[in-house]
Amino acid sequence: MSKKGQIALFVIIGIVIIVIILLLLLFLNKQKIHDEEKLLKEKNILKDNFDSAIEQCILENLNQGFYYSSETPKEDALFFKYYYYFIEGKRYIPNLNRVKDEFIKCLRDKTDYTNIDINIKEENIEFILIEYFESEKIKITLYKGVDVNEFLKVSKEIIDEYEKSPDKICLTCYDEISKKYNVKTEFTTMFKDDGGSFILVTIQKNKNTLNFLLEYEE
Repeated sequence: MSKKGQIALFVIIGIVIIVIILLLLLFLNKQKIHDEEKLLKEKNILKDNFDSAIEQCILENLNQGFYYSSETPKEDALFFKYYYYFIEGKRYIPNLNRVKDEFIKCLRDKTDYTNIDINIKEENIEFILIEYFESEKIKITLYKGVDVNEFLKVSKEIIDEYEKSPDKICLTCYDEISKKYNVKTEFTTMFKDDGGSFILVTIQKNKNTLNFLLEYEE
C-alpha cells in the first residue's frame, strides 16, 4: 500500500473512532438523563406518599393528645381514642421525645417506610425520610406548621389550674391562659356508658386542634 493510501486509511480509522466515541457519549448522556428522570419520578412518589401519611398522622395524633397507640388511660370514640392528661391524681402529658416516638410509630404503621426521623422545632415539625432506589439515596424533608411546644405548655397550665379545683371549671381562669398563648380552648363534659363522666379539652391554634381528657370529679 502506498504512503498516501496508508494516510487515508488512518484518517478513515480515526474518523470511525471519533464517531464511535461520539455515539457512545450520546448514549451515555441519554442513559444518564433517563436514570435521573426515573430517580426524580421515584422521589416525587415517595414525597407524595410521605406527605399524605404525615397529614393523616398529624390529624390523628393531635386528636388523641399526641398519642397514637399507648397504654395511657383513654376513652374510645367513634373515630379516635381520647387520651387522659390527668386521671386519678396522675398526669399523662407526653414530653417531646414521646410526641416524636408516637409520630414515628404512626408513620411506620401507615407506610412501608422505616428510616424516618423527626425534629420538633419551635413552631413546626421537621419530618425526614431516607430511602434507596437502585442504590441511589433519596432524602425527603418536609416541614409542617404544628407548634408542639406551645400546645404542651398550654396543656400543662390548664392542668395546673384544674388541679386547684377539679370539681369545677373556672372558665375565666382558662380564658386567661387562652389569651396568653393566643389559642382557643373549649371544655365539654361527656358521659360514659357506666354513668361516669369526663371533660374533653380542645385547644385550637391556627388550623391545628389538640384534644385530651381530664377526669371529672363531681
